[in-house]
Order: sequence, then structure tokens, then C-alpha cells
Amino acid sequence: MRAYSRYSPILAFLGIVAAMAAGVIRLLQGEVSVYVQASIAVALILLALYLALEAETIQKWAGGRQARYGANAVAASLAFVAIIGIANYLSNSRYHKDWDLTENQQNSLAQQTIDVLNGLPQPVKVTAFISGQNDSYRTSTKRLLEQYRDHANGKFSFEIVDPVIKRSQAAQMGVTKDATVIFQLGDRKEETNFGDEKDFTSALIRLAHPEKRVVYFTVGERQNYTVQTLNLLVTDTIPSDAAAIVVAGPQVTYTVTETLVLSKYFDGGGGGIFLIDPTIQVRQGAAGDDPLVDWLAKSWGVNVGNDVVVDPASSRPDVAFAQGYGSSPITEKLLSQNLTSVYPLARSVSADQNANAAIGPQVTSLVSTGPEAWGEFDFNSLNSGPKFDKGTDQPGPVSLAVTADNPSNKARIVVFGDSDFATNFFAEQYANGDMLYNSVNWVTGNTDLISIPPKDQSFRAPLDLSTRTIATFGLVSLCVLPFGMLLIGAAVVWNRRTRYK
Repeated sequence: MRAYSRYSPILAFLGIVAAMAAGVIRLLQGEVSVYVQASIAVALILLALYLALEAETIQKWAGGRQARYGANAVAASLAFVAIIGIANYLSNSRYHKDWDLTENQQNSLAQQTIDVLNGLPQPVKVTAFISGQNDSYRTSTKRLLEQYRDHANGKFSFEIVDPVIKRSQAAQMGVTKDATVIFQLGDRKEETNFGDEKDFTSALIRLAHPEKRVVYFTVGERQNYTVQTLNLLVTDTIPSDAAAIVVAGPQVTYTVTETLVLSKYFDGGGGGIFLIDPTIQVRQGAAGDDPLVDWLAKSWGVNVGNDVVVDPASSRPDVAFAQGYGSSPITEKLLSQNLTSVYPLARSVSADQNANAAIGPQVTSLVSTGPEAWGEFDFNSLNSGPKFDKGTDQPGPVSLAVTADNPSNKARIVVFGDSDFATNFFAEQYANGDMLYNSVNWVTGNTDLISIPPKDQSFRAPLDLSTRTIATFGLVSLCVLPFGMLLIGAAVVWNRRTRYK
């Protein structure tokens, strides 16, 4: 063995190079591939041969005083590595915690998603069939599903399957397209293609609430509602499968007949949302009255003002901003996240102060403006520049929406003095869409779904690192820094030996 000992430094050097190569390959590929495993094996074999050739030298060194000091240093180093390893294990398993420092928490799950995961009635199994051709989507989906799993209290598991490699499994589950994600809860199944958080959470909601709930709009929603239209002029009853009725910005005032149909529905404990625009946007009936507004006042204690809300705090005075929310499950999450909503060309909606709240419906202001806004009754002044007329106009803060809950028959309504906030253009701005979704869930009694829906990801310029740049980072972190410290240590030892000779 001594004849070959002159080769031991070369073996040690090659072993270190092989170990470094394993680290660089792992960094570039992002996984422990066969090349990483082969490099590690070569490094171990070379270092083992080095130790075998230098066995006699090591034995002599082990009996000296420096060996004892060295053993203490090694023990301290091993203890430090063990502590770091244990801390890393705990942080990535039982006590895992992420911090999202991006603008608007773009990399965090929405509160609604977390609420849905916490409320899962049974474990959910997710199978994502994504081939290697969609590597970027495969990576982003894996990261998203890991977040779902971490917030589901053990009720969420997933696997990512390549449908090209495992064709039989894909065929058994009826998968015919790449990037298909299947959610399973018990014997129920939901499927999405190229989905994001919105699609995944919607699939979970449909699994957890399989019953069909129909929302009728008088002449779609993601949260497991079927939306249909209804003409009250040709029917005298509301369908029995109606979970809620939405009166969305009627362009003509309702007739007495239509109002009676609604009245019967709510007498039976129905739920509804009324989006009523100012009279300058609505064609009045021949009699000049509004039976629907009168019915809301008499039966519900809700006053719908004949005015237009002016908000000087807004860049456009005819667009009112919500600066206050009432105490309601509808607005609870909006308040906690400091979200506002906007109402273009709205009228005031408030509780009737003369109504007997002790025996009638409980009316609560839902949305209100700031104190500088007011309800303008002179519509002609809207073009010339409205000004607040004390004693004539309604002073602020002005209520823009109310909820009303009838304890005798469990009927519920939400009344907004505007319908534009719920149109496609405005629904995606601020918290307008959230306000409408939460209102639908409240009147239908599905308060467990009230939250902030998953948000669209805003654009962020990607950090484009070339392969050469990544390799440079890897070499610096894996080689230059560690071996630089070893060289410094060797220099210190050599300097001490030279000084005390």
C-alpha cells in the first residue's frame, strides 16, 4: 500500500472535485438526478481509497495532541451541522412557515382558499396529469398544490403524474388532455385544465357543496351557482329551486304585478339582492310611482332615496367610494384587509327611521361614504357642478347599501343604490366583485363561503438567469467560499508553525 501512497493526494483532489461536481449538477438541474448520484458515488470511492492509502499516517496523527484538538473541533462542527439539520427538518415539516414579501401578497393563498381548505368535510386527493413538455406549468402547479396541502390540516394530498409515461393511469381516470388536474373527495370528482388558484378553489367548493343552487336574475358566478334569467311579467311564481333572486338594475320601474310576485317569494323566506339605480337612469311608469321602492319601504323598512350621491373625495364626484362598512359577514373580510369598493352614479339606501325594528326586519347599513359626500336632489346641477344645499340635500356620510334580515321567516335581502358596480367593467375593480359574491352567499345562507376570492396574479418581470450565471453562483457558494475558508485556516496554521519553530 505504501508504494501507492504517492497517489493519495491525487485521489483526495479528484474526490473533492467529484463532490463539487455533484453539488453544481444538483443546483443546475434542480433535482437529485442519476448524474448527481453518480458523482457522489465517485467522490465517496475516491475519498475511501485515499483514507485506505493514508491509514498509517492517520493512525500516527490520531495519537498526538493535535489530534485531540482536532477531534474537539470536528465534534463541535458536527454538533453545529446537526443543529442546523434538525432546525431545517422542523422548518420544512411540522413547523414550516413562509413569508410573502411581494406586493399585495401575490405569492400567498387568498383567504377564501384557506377558509375552504379549513372547512373540507373529508380528505381531498388531487392528481395533476402534466407531461414534461409543460415543465413550467408542472413546477408552478406543484408549488401551488404544496401551499394547499400546508393549509389543509392533513386533509389534502396530491401527486403529479406524467400522462405520457403513465398512460394506463391517465386512461383509468378518463384523462385525454395534458395539464389536466383532477380533484377527488369521496366518490365525487372535479376536473380543471391549465387551472390557477381560482379554478382550484372553485373545484374544491363544488366538491364540498355538491348541491346545485340556482340564482335567478330578472330580465356567471364561479362559486357553484347556476345563473338563470326570469321574467316576472310572464310568471306569477318564483321557481322552487331558486336560492336567491337578483333584481339587477331594472331599466323600467317594476309594476304592481311584478312586485307582488316578489313579495310572495320573500314571504316564504327567500333571499334576494336589489341593485336599484337612480331615477335618472330608469324609465318611469305611466303613474310616475315605483311599486318596488314602495314595497321595500313598507315591507322591509328600507328607504331608497330619490337622489344621486356626490362624493367630492373621488376624482369623479358622481363615483362614490366606500369609506365605511357596517358590521356584517359580507364586509368582515373586506374590513380586515382594508379593501374598498366603488359605486358609479349611485342613490342613497338607508334604514327607515320610523320603522319598528323591534318587530320588523333588522336593517343594517352595509356601505357608506365619507362625511364630505351628500345626496343631491337637484339632478340638473349634476352637469353644471353640484353644490351641497343645507336643509335640502342629504348630508354625509351617505348609506349606499343595506342588509335586511326578517327573523320571522328567515328571509334576507341586500339593497344597493347602484347596479354599475356589479357590471363586468367595474366588478374586477377594487372589492366590487367580492361585495357581490359575498352578498349572494349571505342571502343564500352560505356564510361559510364568504371571503375574499382568489386574486389574479399581477405581472412581474421574471428574473432571467442564464445557465452560466447559475453555474457561477453555484461555484462561488459550493467551492470558492468553503475552500477559501480552508485556505485561510491552512495559512493560519502554517504561520503559527513557522513562528514557533
